[in-house]
Amino acid sequence: MGRRRRERGHRETGSRRPTSEAGAISYLVERVPVLRPLLDAHLAEHGELLPYAAFESDFMRWFAYRAREPAARDTLRAFVDAVEVLMTTDAEPPASDPVWNLAGVAFVEHLGLGDVETLRRVGPWLGPETFRALERQFPRALGRDPQPARPGRPARRRRPPTG
Repeated sequence: MGRRRRERGHRETGSRRPTSEAGAISYLVERVPVLRPLLDAHLAEHGELLPYAAFESDFMRWFAYRAREPAARDTLRAFVDAVEVLMTTDAEPPASDPVWNLAGVAFVEHLGLGDVETLRRVGPWLGPETFRALERQFPRALGRDPQPARPGRPARRRRPPTG
């Protein structure tokens, strides 16, 4: 089932979805060419491609820095759109897909674990698969209560921050 989606390509971009972590890094660089120097520096430093280090450290550092620049909107949007392709999978559970797992760990966790300013700026651009993963893993990052109300009881109120 997952293979069919990869062979069909991504319906919104028409692009083929990578099937490996290395392919995912290549795909990101192809879709966002300004990442090429970062990848070249990564390869020079490590002597090989370390997909998680490239995505989590190099690409996400660039992304968080650029998210604060209004002029970088189109490039950032291209990156978010490329991540959506990586987050689209038929695998169950999704984390069993190495490409989904790479994007989930590097991108979704980065946004969900504290980069509130970046999330605020790019949140409206997130595709449905990326948003669903963020919502499932980090509901509080989106201001949602992770424990829904029980039948017959009102939802829990958010506690005010303690100071």
